[in-house]
Amino acid sequence: GNNRITTGTGSGGLNAEANLTFDGSTLALTGAATVSSTLAVSGVTTSNAGVVVDNITIDGTEIDLSSGDLTVDVAGDINLDADGGDILFKDGGTTIATLSNSSSDFVITTGVQDKDFVIKGDDNGSAITALTIDMSEAGAATFNNNIVATELDI
Repeated sequence: GNNRITTGTGSGGLNAEANLTFDGSTLALTGAATVSSTLAVSGVTTSNAGVVVDNITIDGTEIDLSSGDLTVDVAGDINLDADGGDILFKDGGTTIATLSNSSSDFVITTGVQDKDFVIKGDDNGSAITALTIDMSEAGAATFNNNIVATELDI
């Protein structure tokens, strides 16, 4: 049946005007509610309208998205702080590249045997490959154009 609660009273009371329905297995709330203590949920929490939080603490090991793209959009900077010293870029579980800290040296490693490190850009509206470092040729570097040095000390 339907129960209508118009005021919350006492410690732990519902602080809202809300319509509650209970069909024997599901409790539904229509309207706003304020919970002033810990809300413990042992099952899945579904929020189709979004979730607003101050900070997020995840006690698992991953964030999964079942479809589409994931966008991280912040007003400031994005800080990646990996105490293991490595940030891995994967595709389908295969490590394509790794950014690493090695004695405070910044190391970029390609992760697939004999695959190249390629730097691309836009030259006056045309896509170009500026530099290819060929891993199957022990790191031979092929520049698309001139190599310019301002001063050489010999």
